[in-house]
Amino acid sequence: MTRALAQAERMRILIADATPAALAALLARGGFPNVTSATGAAEALGRLRECAHRLHGAVDVVIIGAHLSDQEGIGLCRTVHTHRAWREVPVILIADPTGDPRAALRDADEAGADDVLFTPVRPSELFSRLLWALSLKRERDLRRSRERALMEELAGRKIMEARLEYLLDHDALTGTANRRGLEQGLDQAVLDARYQRHTAALLYLDLDQFKVINGTEGHAAGDRMLIAVTEALRPELRPTDLLARIGSDDFAVLLRGSNQTRAREIAERLRRTVDELRFTTDGCDYHVSASIGLAMIEPGRITSTSEILGRADQACFIAKNCGRNRVHVFALDDRHILHQLRSNAYWVPLIREALAKGSFQLLFQPVQGLRDGRINHYEVLL
Repeated sequence: MTRALAQAERMRILIADATPAALAALLARGGFPNVTSATGAAEALGRLRECAHRLHGAVDVVIIGAHLSDQEGIGLCRTVHTHRAWREVPVILIADPTGDPRAALRDADEAGADDVLFTPVRPSELFSRLLWALSLKRERDLRRSRERALMEELAGRKIMEARLEYLLDHDALTGTANRRGLEQGLDQAVLDARYQRHTAALLYLDLDQFKVINGTEGHAAGDRMLIAVTEALRPELRPTDLLARIGSDDFAVLLRGSNQTRAREIAERLRRTVDELRFTTDGCDYHVSASIGLAMIEPGRITSTSEILGRADQACFIAKNCGRNRVHVFALDDRHILHQLRSNAYWVPLIREALAKGSFQLLFQPVQGLRDGRINHYEVLL
C-alpha cells in the first residue's frame, strides 16, 4: 500500500477536458497530486510539449475527459498515440455511455486508447486503472530503452564491420589500397582485357634509400614520409587509377585504359614528383626517389594477376639496379639482365661474410720468363 501511494504521488497526469477541475480534485483526494490540466486538445498538446522539455517532467498518463467532443477527444487520442515523442504515454479515455457504447469502444481502440471508462466514473476504478497505466508506461519505457540500446549496439557493430571490411583491402597508414585491394583491381583489369579488349598498365614503385631514413630517424619518421609520398602521388593520378601500398616502401599504381606510351608518361611524371619531394624531420632534409617498373596488360597478351605483379616487380628490380630513380618497361628479353643482376645479388652477401670472418687469403704466383726461366714479377690472387 505504501508503495502504491508513493507511485501515485510521483505520477504525472495530464487531464484534457472542457471542465477539468472536478476530475483534478478527485485525483488529488485519491493521492494523485501531480496533475496538469488543459481545457482542449490544442492546449493539451501544448502542455505535452512543455512537459517534454522539462527535466523529469514528461507525462506518465493522459486522461481525456468526457466533456470534450467526440471528434476532439478521439483526435487528441490519435495524435498522442501516433506521435513519436508521446506514443509510449498511455491514454485513458472517459466516454459518455448515453450514445452507443460499442461504437465508443471501437472508436477509442482505433484511435489507440489504452483504456476506456464510462461515466459516472467510480474513484476506486479510476485509481486502479491509473496505477495499471503507470506500470504500462514503465514497461514501454524499458522496452524503448532496450530497443535504443540494441540499435546503438547494432549501429556500432555495423561501423566496426564497415571498418574491418575497409581494412581488408586498404592500407591503414596511407589510406590507399593494400595488396588485396590491388589484386582485386588487377583481376578486373585482366577480365576487361580478355572480354572488353581494354588495355591497362601496372606500375611498381620502390622508394630508393627509404630504409636509410627509416633506420636513421625511426619508424615514426618513416611512416610520415610514406604519408607524404602518398599525398604527393594522389594529385598526379586520375580518378580511375588505383594507388596501393603493397610493401614496407613499395607502391603500385594500376592505370586503367592506358597504352604503353601513356603509361610511360605517367610513370615518368610520378618519378619526377617523388624526386622533387623534400622530406624534413628534426631539422634534417632528406631526398627520396623512386625506381619504377612498368608492365602492360594487353588483349592477346593476357597473363594472370600474379604474373603481371611479378613482371612489374622484375622491371622495378632492373630500374633499381641500373642506377635507381628511373623507369623500366618490362620486356621478355629482360631475363638475361635479371640473371646477371641476381647473380651479383647472390655473391654480395657471400663476399661480405667472408670479409667479416677474415676468410680471404692473398696468394702470390710467380711469373717466369720463357727464355731464361727467371722470375720477372708476381701476380697477387685473392
